Amino acid sequence: MKEEVLKGYRLAPQQRRVWALMRREWNGSYQNRYEARCEVRIKGRLESRHLRTAAQQAVARHEILRTSFQCLPGMTIPMQVIEERGCIWWEEDDLSGREDQAALVEEYFDEAADSYDLERGPFLRLHLIKLGAEEHLLMVKLPAMCGDAVSMRNLARDLSQGYEAAACGKGLDEEAAQYADLAEWQNELIEAEETRIGREYWRNRNLECRSPQLAFEGMAERDGAFEPRLDELRIVRIESLARGAERSVVEILLACWQILLWRQT
Repeated sequence: MKEEVLKGYRLAPQQRRVWALMRREWNGSYQNRYEARCEVRIKGRLESRHLRTAAQQAVARHEILRTSFQCLPGMTIPMQVIEERGCIWWEEDDLSGREDQAALVEEYFDEAADSYDLERGPFLRLHLIKLGAEEHLLMVKLPAMCGDAVSMRNLARDLSQGYEAAACGKGLDEEAAQYADLAEWQNELIEAEETRIGREYWRNRNLECRSPQLAFEGMAERDGAFEPRLDELRIVRIESLARGAERSVVEILLACWQILLWRQT
C-alpha cells in the first residue's frame, strides 16, 4: 500500500475552533458559512484592472490567501497546505443610475457563503460595484479559516497600496509576515513546558467560584438543530446615548455586553 504524505502546517487554535464549529452545526456537514467581510468605499476615478492586479499581488504576498485545508483518510482536523499559486474570485456590476441600487447592494452583501471549496479555492472574493461615475463599492469576503476583522483592515490597506503601485507600473517590495509562522508559534507556546506547569498550578488551586451561566446558554446544543432567530428592536435611548458620546451604536451595545458579562461573573 502506498503511503500518502501531506506536507503542511498545523491549524492555529483559532482555526481549530472555527473548524469545530463548522463540523458541529448543520448536522455535521462542512458547509463553510463562516466568513470575514468588509466593504470598501472608493471615491474618484478608478481603473478596475489596476485594482484586480492589486488583489492578485495580495494573494501572491500573503500565503494564507492561497492556503488550502486538506485531510488524509482518518484525519479529523486538516492541515494548512500553502499553494504555490493562488487565484481570486472577481465580479463586476454597474448599478449607476439604478433606483434599486441600495437594495441590490444589500442583496449582494448578504449572499450565502456556502460555496467555498476549502480544499481548492479560490478563497479571496471581490465584487466591484459601480455606483456612479466616480464612486465604487468593493465587497471583500474571505472564509473565516483565512481571515478575520483585523485581516480585512490589513487587506484593505494592501489593496490601496497595491492599486497605487499598479497604476505606477510598480510592485510592492515589502515582505509580509505569514500566518503559518504565527500558527506554529501559538502551538509551540501552548505545548511549552512552562505552559504545562502553569496549567497544573491553577488546576491545583482550591479556588471557590460559582460557575456563571448566561441566559439560553447551551440551549441550541440541547435542542439539536441550529435555528437562527432575529429579534428587531429599536432602542431610541441607546441611539441618543451614542450620539451624545460621539460613538457608534455598535460600540454602545458592545459596552452593554461587556457589562453583562462582568455582572454575571
